Amino acid sequence: PHPPSPSPISNPPSFPQPPPINNTMPRRKALLIGINYYNTQHELAGCINDSHNVRDYLVRDRGFSPSPQDMVMMTDAPENRGSPFEPVGANMMAAFQWLVTGNRPGDSVFLSYSGHGGMLGFGFWCLLVYWV
Repeated sequence: PHPPSPSPISNPPSFPQPPPINNTMPRRKALLIGINYYNTQHELAGCINDSHNVRDYLVRDRGFSPSPQDMVMMTDAPENRGSPFEPVGANMMAAFQWLVTGNRPGDSVFLSYSGHGGMLGFGFWCLLVYWV
């Protein structure tokens, strides 16, 4: 038998959770991801801008709060290198976990991804991310 492989999310970053809410107001959470793949042969232009535009739309038109406990934006902008907001595999898995944790009936969650993707068989899409 082989020893188990180390998990790529053995030390995932944590994202802020809001304090417990004692009323019945629905909560809105958003995870926005924009990956331009800087300095690669597959570099894109505009994916980070897409995420900023979606954030602005959600805040301005849909009543979302830009507060870090309600909205997480992950981009591969140089200032995010090495931070929990760099969209690498472990960070993205932690962010997905944040998005789906602590929700109640009536809450809204929103996921936006702008970057490379691919089609898998049977019409399923996948995100192409860096696993480091």
